[in-house]
Amino acid sequence: KAVNKQYKLKIANELKEFQFTNLADLLLISHPENSNVYIDKYGCVQTATAQQSPVSAVSLNHFDCAGILEKKDDKFFLFNDYDSRTSVNLVILTFENKQGSDKGKLIINAKNSVWSDYVFGKFTELFGTYYTKYYEKQKHISAEKQIKQSLDQDIPLSVYLETEQGWQFVDFFPVVGPLATRDLVMAIDLTKAKSKNVRIKLVTGFMFWEMGYAAMDFTDNLTVRTTLLKPSSAIDEKGNDMLSALYNDDDLRLEQLSVGNEVIVKYDVPQFDNNIKDDNIQTICLHSKGYSEKIMDYPFKPDW
Repeated sequence: KAVNKQYKLKIANELKEFQFTNLADLLLISHPENSNVYIDKYGCVQTATAQQSPVSAVSLNHFDCAGILEKKDDKFFLFNDYDSRTSVNLVILTFENKQGSDKGKLIINAKNSVWSDYVFGKFTELFGTYYTKYYEKQKHISAEKQIKQSLDQDIPLSVYLETEQGWQFVDFFPVVGPLATRDLVMAIDLTKAKSKNVRIKLVTGFMFWEMGYAAMDFTDNLTVRTTLLKPSSAIDEKGNDMLSALYNDDDLRLEQLSVGNEVIVKYDVPQFDNNIKDDNIQTICLHSKGYSEKIMDYPFKPDW
């Protein structure tokens, strides 16, 4: 919500890590009141006007968890079925495609688990004093290879579509961290779907994700109006002007290297013209770019 004709955000380092942020824009999306808008991982706006819950949601051990995924609340599917024959977990979602649409949008609300963060910590402990050297090597691996490594370890949430030839990999949701759930969307080509009852399989490692909502929307995307807002000011906890670090997508980054570092970012609310329909509402998304580095200081020898 705007305060004194400005939107205000706080970007803070509250964990034992280094944080580097080099972009913090707001994307204002004006859309019809009876619709929801989401941004997919490619930056494309996806609209939803008729979200359908799955008619069934079957886990690895054949537990029907459809009731858990009907609405956003404090109930989550934890991907925690145990089977000694596999290290992965899954849920198969079935949706009724009554109109026989050849495209759909999978919408989920999910986050990574605290367990996945704990497992990663225990893994890095094994490196001991060698961890820093290992991490520096990892930083020079190409993005493509890092993504492949992550998928090979079942860290993302992989999405498959059932076709006449079997389960076909579609795409994946990248990790979002364990602190808060996110609305995630994925556009899916359904021309190869096995039947009108579209079946989607979500696969990840044991307890790596927690999902509280899942739906499919088969409607076409609506026309929306987008406005990009650049920050008008960015002041850190010491009163320093950090606007240049967040203004452009360049090599200049906001560096937050200590717990307690924070920046208040302000955006001036634009004056819209009269072409926007009265029944339109506005959704605001943050478009940021950056990365973090966990501080791992292990004083013991590597456990080879």
